[in-house]
Amino acid sequence: MRTFPEGFLWGGATAANQMEGGWNEGGKGWSVSDCARAKFDVDVKNYEKQNEITSKDIEEALAHPEDMVNYPKRHGNDFYHHYKEDIQMLKEMGAKAFRFSLSWPRILPDGEHVNPAGIQFYHKVLDELEQSGIEPIATLYHYDLPLALHMRYGGWKSRKTILAFQIFTKRCFQEFGTRIKKFLTINEPDILFMYGGHGLDLDGTEEFKRNKLIMNHHFALAHAQAVQLCHEMIPNAMIGPVFGYVPVYPKTSNPRDVMAAKDLCDVQNTFIQELFLNGRYMERIVMQYEKDGIALPDIREGDMELLKNSKRDFVALNYYKSDTAAYCTPDTPPADFCRPGYYQVCINESLQRTAWGWDIDPIGIRYMLRDVYDRYHLPLIIAENGMAAYEEVKENRIDDTYRIEYLSRHLIQCRQAIQEGVELIGYCNWSFLDLLSTGHGFEKRYGLVYIDQNNESSGSLKRIAKQSYYWYQNLIRCNGGNL
Repeated sequence: MRTFPEGFLWGGATAANQMEGGWNEGGKGWSVSDCARAKFDVDVKNYEKQNEITSKDIEEALAHPEDMVNYPKRHGNDFYHHYKEDIQMLKEMGAKAFRFSLSWPRILPDGEHVNPAGIQFYHKVLDELEQSGIEPIATLYHYDLPLALHMRYGGWKSRKTILAFQIFTKRCFQEFGTRIKKFLTINEPDILFMYGGHGLDLDGTEEFKRNKLIMNHHFALAHAQAVQLCHEMIPNAMIGPVFGYVPVYPKTSNPRDVMAAKDLCDVQNTFIQELFLNGRYMERIVMQYEKDGIALPDIREGDMELLKNSKRDFVALNYYKSDTAAYCTPDTPPADFCRPGYYQVCINESLQRTAWGWDIDPIGIRYMLRDVYDRYHLPLIIAENGMAAYEEVKENRIDDTYRIEYLSRHLIQCRQAIQEGVELIGYCNWSFLDLLSTGHGFEKRYGLVYIDQNNESSGSLKRIAKQSYYWYQNLIRCNGGNL
């Protein structure tokens, strides 16, 4: 019976903008994320509002550089000062891989000119990983846009940002190409396309919606250029995109509901995957957006050839939940997660949900793996998978048995996908450490390691292994054989 292969990359995942801290140290420049104001009064299920950053937010953030409470991404969990301790915990857990992101404004503070101290910081991180026998998996863009590029060019609305990203990726490949052999290009372009946030909506949510096809085209070109450059500069490295895949089921067997699920899945998943992996636009989706008044991208000579010819080596996938869709009539009032006349997202009564309203669906991860592997036949890595919860320390212990159950059920489905022929080469849980959630600060905890930090930024930053840490440690030791 096929199970997790020898050399399987058991790991943990993080992102610089959510955990690194040291936001104004070591020559780092301003990131758009440093201007992300805490929104604890916003409904935790309102993803768009939680992650929205407007130009007004930028102005207020620049006026309050000392404020670490209202702008918590400036400190995260302070990996910048704790990286040795954190990587030691990774080593003791037995991790084979560590997914982290290279902060663009730490390496190129103005987006284009190098900061030697930033380069040196990541070399020190890589030193620790090498000494610990842990393979680095580096994300090149995880929502860490240098603020200077927004001020100068308007961010991802401009092709000049693609050129700036090329400068950044080239520098990363030059500096780290002998030490990092797996790169991820852009984190979740599909989620960015669907919901915006993270600096894409600086001119307001409606402006983002009008321009999202343009920005997505620029993301795709930036990804393709990074893939080609990586292959030219580091022939023995692997590189690929990261998608935030969300399976969609029909609410009933009614053909209208089945078509509604298909429509949502195509918009939410397939449209972006086809662009990044096959270099083609699904014309039906483009026509739909054009009808909605969304600006079409300026597709120039050579764009589509670049997208088609960038040969990615694997696909990374983030999985948390599934969606369920039903048909809705054309006169249905417009709302979040609803397109009148096509689909509306509804509750799946067959599934339990997290405190944040996300469906807990282990079979969905297998559905995703089979679907993506069948269509693209590339090696796959789970780059994120995990469960958030409200948690407290009791007698210096965190009994997160619910997380152990969640991860175990999902990994059993991963194992079954391997048995069914899927080439899955790694799994990184989200997240190794508690970090600043993109949705709701430190209340929303994903980590295997508890960080004594809170929404008032008054914690000690002490690290405490949760019970799930020890469970994962044993799982890695057995290469998943004890599931």
